[in-house]
Amino acid sequence: VPNWWKAKNPNRPQISVKLGDKAPSKMGLDALVDFSMSVVLGEQELNQKEIQDLLRSSENLIFFKGQWTEVDKAKLGDILAKCKPASRSVGDGLSFGEAMRLLSGVESGIGEAETAGEQSFVRVVSGQWLTEILDEIQSPETDRNIEQTLKSNLNANLRPYQKQGVVWLYRLNQLRLGGILADDMGLGKTIQVLSLFLLRRHLIKGASQNLLVVPASLIGNWKAELGKFAPSIKFWIAHPSGDGYQKPKNGNFDLIITTYGSLSKLEWLALVEWGVIVADEAQAIKNPVAKQTKALKSMKAQHRLALTGTPVENHLSDLWSLFDFVSPGLLGSSKVFESFMKRKAKSGENAYAPLKKLVGPYILRRLKTDKKVIQDLPEKTEMKSYCQLSKGQVVLYQKSVETLAREIAKIEGIKRRGVILSYLMRFKQICNHPSQFVKDGRFLETDSGKFQRLREICEVIADKQDKVLIFTQFKEMTEPLDVFLKGIFGKAGLVLHGETAIKKRS
Repeated sequence: VPNWWKAKNPNRPQISVKLGDKAPSKMGLDALVDFSMSVVLGEQELNQKEIQDLLRSSENLIFFKGQWTEVDKAKLGDILAKCKPASRSVGDGLSFGEAMRLLSGVESGIGEAETAGEQSFVRVVSGQWLTEILDEIQSPETDRNIEQTLKSNLNANLRPYQKQGVVWLYRLNQLRLGGILADDMGLGKTIQVLSLFLLRRHLIKGASQNLLVVPASLIGNWKAELGKFAPSIKFWIAHPSGDGYQKPKNGNFDLIITTYGSLSKLEWLALVEWGVIVADEAQAIKNPVAKQTKALKSMKAQHRLALTGTPVENHLSDLWSLFDFVSPGLLGSSKVFESFMKRKAKSGENAYAPLKKLVGPYILRRLKTDKKVIQDLPEKTEMKSYCQLSKGQVVLYQKSVETLAREIAKIEGIKRRGVILSYLMRFKQICNHPSQFVKDGRFLETDSGKFQRLREICEVIADKQDKVLIFTQFKEMTEPLDVFLKGIFGKAGLVLHGETAIKKRS
């Protein structure tokens, strides 16, 4: 290669910041990661004499160590001066979270050096241990113990992408690093988490209890899935619809299930150090100042997970709030995060690249549109979604049951069958909405467990700008549903029933 080409393409001495060469004494976001600084030229580390030779050079372009080298003495000297106090302030090391912020580029690692020009003089690299850990998180490999435990204890055959998700969850659990399982709706987030609970129960000696926090409407769903897929997991439902608010006298439970609204009422939950806290439908904690968000984030846990099909609904602040739960401090305080995004936007730099690099290892998201996933799915996936009855529905339902019992005790034969069938219709109407049965025309959302659950499902669909098809057996329910769904989707839908004009049906 001719010298003139070398002169046009010179190397530049840089500050190399190496993080995590050795394994720390403990795991988790607060684990101390070793930290070292050096001056490098390409891949060669320079000693003090060589650094001084560069700084004493009278030229900005010199032939040094067999290569053309660009030397900005003023800039290099300034960066070195800033690095010395930064290095001393680190002491025994950085926390894992701080190390990840440096490695991603969210922070520069050289104190006040925040300009693009200064940062170009700094190269942050991962050491041997940190490189291995990140590879393990991003490309997790299963082992015989995991395979055998799931085969013996899970009443289902996981699909390949679900196995990958389970191993990812278990590796994060071992490392005590929080994560967000953000798979698309219907891809099986529940069964992957149940698999994690099974692995903890059977592979971790003396594993602490786990806490699962869900919307009230999903308690029945989790209860049914536990009974179907993981019957060996012993659970207690801390909710009036389950075992009540009291603390179980027998502490021999693998899992406590409660709701977001119950957290502030159950003081004993805050006294336990949980093995894992799982927040289902975690968009419920996107508002960091909400009472239920604060209550959940105050809980003590070795490991935290969030489940959501929409990790970012409207603003990046949603993502910050989720990470403030699963990995407090990883994205800094809300003010630091907001300042970082504004600073990048103002400078014209791409803020999303370093942010994606920072959070990437701790978010697992698979879409149904991904061919690698969709090819392994059956043609149709059915999910039963259980709904809690409202208080009004419970009263009406119970009264109807009592009335039915009195009536059928008096009659026999074909009349008895007719009465039973008519009451079955009444039960369906009450379960849809009390207003359908009493015909008062109110159709308030709070009066119906189905309406409340339908909102939770459809808000996710609306946020993703997807489409939904909703069926009802009753024509009289189409108008109330149409009005209700307009409020969720922000626009009118299409209504099709027997009286719809033929011209409009297509």
